[in-house]
Amino acid sequence: MRTTAHLCSLSFTVLIAACASGEGRDGEPLEEATGVSVDPIIGGTPATAYPEAAVIDIDKGASGTWNGCSGTLVAPRVVLTAGHCVDGHEKWDVYVHNQHRSSTRAVTYDWEEVGARFINPNHHDLGLVFFDQPIALAAYPTLALAPLPDNSRVSNIGRIKNGALTSSSYQASTTIRSAAPIGYPFDYVSADVTELGDSGGAVMAYDTHTIVAVSSGTGGGAQILARVDLLSAWLRAQLAAHSQWRGAQ
Repeated sequence: MRTTAHLCSLSFTVLIAACASGEGRDGEPLEEATGVSVDPIIGGTPATAYPEAAVIDIDKGASGTWNGCSGTLVAPRVVLTAGHCVDGHEKWDVYVHNQHRSSTRAVTYDWEEVGARFINPNHHDLGLVFFDQPIALAAYPTLALAPLPDNSRVSNIGRIKNGALTSSSYQASTTIRSAAPIGYPFDYVSADVTELGDSGGAVMAYDTHTIVAVSSGTGGGAQILARVDLLSAWLRAQLAAHSQWRGAQ
């Protein structure tokens, strides 16, 4: 598999007046903004089996532009997403089906890239968004505590359908392997590429509700996925601090 030296880690940027415009940052065509042709694995299958799937609108306000990412409700008051969907931003509107919460509180572990467009292979592209009022689910997903073997099958979840920003979540299956051999020691890699705006969406071990990674970025026909098992202690501490977490013990 060929990869580029730098992989884009962009959320979907839109104009409020045309939120499904199919344009990336600064009005670039979607293909140019991502560095890959748009041949998505996220497409036509609604993620109805994953009630924890979230869509996130970022910095939505009077400026006329905002960013879109995906995420996962991992506790009543906590959403897991990509670090670049948190870093440098100030407000998050989280939607889990018909429930909406706004937040101005979020953290990353070490992802402080000041809005950089490329994945830093030396950092973990994971972030958490916190809100005060809980969203109740019958059950919450668990977080992987160990890596998956190469060529493991997974379900990848995102919010973009055929280049258009949506308020729904979609899923498709693919296989992943360690990205360490190509210089990304904290990630998995998949040849199947999600779309701009699917960043932060969960990568679930197939036919489970165990999150093994989140979508990070794309380039050169490859998809980089930020592993959660490498930050399991930090994630568990953050979730415990924000209470009512019922994930893996």
